[in-house]
Amino acid sequence: MTRVAEDASFEELLDAEGPFQVNPEATRGEQLANIRRIYPLDKERLGCLAIGIEPVD
Repeated sequence: MTRVAEDASFEELLDAEGPFQVNPEATRGEQLANIRRIYPLDKERLGCLAIGIEPVD
């Protein structure tokens, strides 16, 4: 794990990280819809974490 960043919403997370860094195969709108299908608004209000990872040799 290389870092952890906290955002108040999934929209803020995608804006801060850049949608390509989260999922290069989906648009920002698609990613937001997919995430919100899994995590409803009451869970999103708890805050969102972006976790950076790198492979280890």
